[in-house]
Amino acid sequence: MSAVLVVDDVRVNRLMLVKGLAPLPAIEAEDAAEALRLFFEQQPAVVILDLGLPEVDGVTLLRIIRQHDRRLGQETPVIVVSGEGTREHVVELARLGIHGFFVKPVNPAKLAEKVRELWPGAREDEEEEEGEEAEEEGEEEAADEDSEDEDGEEGAEEEEAAAE
Repeated sequence: MSAVLVVDDVRVNRLMLVKGLAPLPAIEAEDAAEALRLFFEQQPAVVILDLGLPEVDGVTLLRIIRQHDRRLGQETPVIVVSGEGTREHVVELARLGIHGFFVKPVNPAKLAEKVRELWPGAREDEEEEEGEEAEEEGEEEAADEDSEDEDGEEGAEEEEAAAE
C-alpha cells in the first residue's frame, strides 16, 4: 500500500498533519534530501509539501518531483501548505502543477478530504479496514452473546434443581 509523504521542517506541524490524515498511512520528511529519498523509495500516492524548507526550498523540491514525474510519464499529486500565500506565488505553483494549496494553520479535516479526493485507492483501503473492524466487532459481540447464553442456561438449571 502506498502512503502520503508529509514534508515539513517543523516536527509539530508534521505530527499535526499526519494525525489529521489518520487512518491514512503517512511517511514524514523534515527536509528536501529526506523527502527525495522517501519519494524515490516509497513512491507516495500524494505529497504534502511545506514551502519553507531549509537548504532546498519547497518550490525547488516540487520542480525536482515534476522532472521525475515527466520522465516516468506520471504526475504525483502535490498539495502545498504554506504560511504565506501571495497571488504570484500561487500562480507560480499552479504552473508547476500543484493539486491544492492550504494556508497554515491547516484545517486537518479539509486537508484529509483533499487527499482522499486525489487518492482514490485511499477510500478503498479505508473501506476495507472499516469492514475488517466491523467484522472483528461482530465476532466479539457474538462471543459475548454466547457466554451470556451459557450463563443464562446454567442459571435456569440451578433454579430448577433448587425448586425440586
